[in-house]
Amino acid sequence: MKVSKQTYYVEGTKDAKENYIYEVLLESDTSLMHEAAECLADTFLGIEIGGNFISEPVLTAVHVSKKTMTEFLIEFFEIHAKEGLTIIAKDKKSNRIVGVFASELYDPTKNFPTYKDKYKELSKMMELCDYFGEKYSEFIQLKTKQKIKKDEHIHAFMIGIKLKYNKKFVGLEMLKFLEKIGIEKGYKSIFAELTNIRSQKLFTLEGWSASLDKNGNPIVYTYANDPVFKSIPRHISLTCNLHYKLLD
Repeated sequence: MKVSKQTYYVEGTKDAKENYIYEVLLESDTSLMHEAAECLADTFLGIEIGGNFISEPVLTAVHVSKKTMTEFLIEFFEIHAKEGLTIIAKDKKSNRIVGVFASELYDPTKNFPTYKDKYKELSKMMELCDYFGEKYSEFIQLKTKQKIKKDEHIHAFMIGIKLKYNKKFVGLEMLKFLEKIGIEKGYKSIFAELTNIRSQKLFTLEGWSASLDKNGNPIVYTYANDPVFKSIPRHISLTCNLHYKLLD
């Protein structure tokens, strides 16, 4: 029997609130860091859950291995967990991580490194992050008439949920939790590169907006114009979009 849209949202939100715990990933918990890295690597590189195949288009396009991705994420957490901005969702019954929202403080003077050896497959993704970081800095300067400063804004780096049902609602709970932390700590905004239609819809549900260029057009990166990302299927997404939400 088909349920109404309202019932779907009510039940999904209830499930996300009652059956999962949302926590900040602590730098002191190395075992949890490893579990979070594996969860995020699985959801980004591809895993089948209940007949549904979950993957992230940009990382699928660059053909990075799970081992490399997991090692990279562990290193990311070791550097940034101390900022208290990575959120994990845990199943109350199993106490296992089912969702991760990896975030960091944004530093406009620092680019992601161009990896030549250990993480060379990720260099293309890093270039995309740097492109959007520069565009966001320009956008904030246009909007506020002030240059963006180090450690004032949150970069929402990666979000992945390893669930068959209600993953959208678990994602929304993690997103709300991060926004709450950002407000409490006095940060000015959060921004993210949204690589597919699903994430673009999810963040829009939570009131995020498209960042605009000087001509008032949404800031996007068109996959078809890129020699690597042009392999991303059109039904997944045509573009990677830059979205944000003000916190102050």
